[in-house]
Amino acid sequence: MRRAGLVLLSISLILISVSQFAVPTRGEFEWYSITLAPRFYEHFSVNVTQGNGLYVVFYSSSPVTFMIMTPYQFSYFNETGAGPAVYSVVASSYNGFIPLPNGRYYVVFFNNATDSSVTINYYVFARPVATGIADYGLMVEGNSVQPYVEKAKAVIGVVKINELFAFNSTPPAGVDKYGASIQLNVVLQVNTVTGSQQLWLQNFIDIYTNNYTADIGDNVWNYSSSISLLLNVTGNGEISFSPWGPVYAYATYYFKLSPSSIIYLIINTSSTSQGPIIHFGYANGSGQVVWYDNVTAHIPGTLSAYILVDGYNLTEGLRPYDAELVVAGDSNGEATYFNRANVELAMFYQLPNGTWAPPKYLLPFGSTLEAADDLYTAPYEGVYLVEPGYSVTNLNEVFPFSFKVLNSSAVTGEGSDYTLTFNASGGELPYTLSVEIDNGSGVQLRDSTYVFFPTTSTYELPLGGLSPGNYTVIVSLMDYSGKTLTYQLPLQIKSTTSGAVQTTTTQSSTTQTNEMTTTTTMITTQSAASSTTTTSSSTTSLPNVTGVTGNSSTDNLGTTSLIVLIVLVILVAVALTMRRR
Repeated sequence: MRRAGLVLLSISLILISVSQFAVPTRGEFEWYSITLAPRFYEHFSVNVTQGNGLYVVFYSSSPVTFMIMTPYQFSYFNETGAGPAVYSVVASSYNGFIPLPNGRYYVVFFNNATDSSVTINYYVFARPVATGIADYGLMVEGNSVQPYVEKAKAVIGVVKINELFAFNSTPPAGVDKYGASIQLNVVLQVNTVTGSQQLWLQNFIDIYTNNYTADIGDNVWNYSSSISLLLNVTGNGEISFSPWGPVYAYATYYFKLSPSSIIYLIINTSSTSQGPIIHFGYANGSGQVVWYDNVTAHIPGTLSAYILVDGYNLTEGLRPYDAELVVAGDSNGEATYFNRANVELAMFYQLPNGTWAPPKYLLPFGSTLEAADDLYTAPYEGVYLVEPGYSVTNLNEVFPFSFKVLNSSAVTGEGSDYTLTFNASGGELPYTLSVEIDNGSGVQLRDSTYVFFPTTSTYELPLGGLSPGNYTVIVSLMDYSGKTLTYQLPLQIKSTTSGAVQTTTTQSSTTQTNEMTTTTTMITTQSAASSTTTTSSSTTSLPNVTGVTGNSSTDNLGTTSLIVLIVLVILVAVALTMRRR
């Protein structure tokens, strides 16, 4: 039981949807790390709405009794140390959704299973809450929850908006009733000669869902205990003061979203001894990465700065070290209702060694203040689909891996480009597309590039340096787990000395030429000329984001290569985010 004089803190993020000053509870996200002596307990109340329930993840150093109680049951327990509960389990870790009728409940962690102190790390979600994909550094394997740490130089959030319509009849002041946001949020760890500090970085799309007008903006928040940390942040934006503290903010001009448009949100970070530099960018139908805000946090004595996901610890300001790509209300803590939603999401890290990787394990809810009343996330063909509903699904299911070449260059002129159109889905993203061109005596040209989204894409490779003749093109697509699908395709290069050569392509109506194999080999060298990869489909003309894995001192960037642009710029800088106003 809780004893007099024992101070147990519970950090609570209240999600609101009224004015800036009246903040009745609608939904909650509770998290904390606490150590309990024997027979002590931690408790907090949670409001469950919409006939929903609670999603709970926790791990502890020893087994504890985890309980959910009504107010009456908790009152009895508080007096006697015993009594019934709506839900009860003794465990040292837990991950699951507990359906509950509407109402107020008490969540209790009771250290009564051992005679020693126990440390508990818990995360408890109740809708409305930001919904999408979130990495809290918590790996769930069977009944076990194990924390982990991930460091990154950059993060990309890929968003495909097929449909989105939100409505809130009573939005907060200054928020449109049709407003919604899609947020890429991360924590920047800044290590200095005097200790560490944390900033929350947000790169987001604000959308008026009644007419698909949108803008893209960024926020930088203080996640440390030092209140003066944000006073020395500079960029295109400015610092203002909100009910949640000072915030750096900037936004682009408004633009129109295209149907089924894909947008890439990018955060890169680098650092000097005077502080971290944060590059906020995006890419859409222009085929170019737009670095719209370069932000410097002036923190003298900086030793290093990187994006950090940490399931063991909270920030100095007692916030989760998570990375998330989520759909939510527009701003100012708004929770909104989505009449329609069909949004595909994917998120990737650039690791310290320069390679790209997906999060190790994902949860469906984020930690940002804005929220969604009625959304859920499910895996979908290699990415994650956000739709209306109240389910909570396992996001770590893998769909069957598929790769199909739709057409490719069969005859082309000397010095022309080799063109390949393909479709990929399922498996584990990011994919690695590898192309080798062999003349029978050995590989004459090879290239490798990342693919960050499952779609129909067109890949182009300059053939400069290859002599006229007959070649075999070996095209392989490998998913992140190492599964590989391969085609062997014919190519004839004709001399152009006697005139122009009519380029022809062949259409493929068959699947890959060999059975799927597993391999850990990834080609990292590259030809002197860079490839380009663009997206082509009936619904979008946006380039597919990929990144060349190799290096060459004579690389030649194609103007349509969103992939190459993103990765090469990211190699120069690195990134992070949080949510605005």
